Amino acid sequence: MDDNTLAAAAATLATAFTSTYQDKKGTNYSSTNYRLHELMLQLIALNNSIPPAFKWIVFNEKTRQPVKPGKRQH
Repeated sequence: MDDNTLAAAAATLATAFTSTYQDKKGTNYSSTNYRLHELMLQLIALNNSIPPAFKWIVFNEKTRQPVKPGKRQH
């Protein structure tokens, strides 16, 4: 895998955190799925084209933080 492939995978995964996946009440359950967050962290961590100082910023830009953390996110 190269950095372009990792960036494409992260962009694809980022759609899970958009309003596209909200239910009728506006809740996006992907925002409380810790496995999706972990996968996004791995994709960003492995991508060498993102400078280390900006990896956390990129992660926060691509994911949507849960309104209320899930049981395993404390």
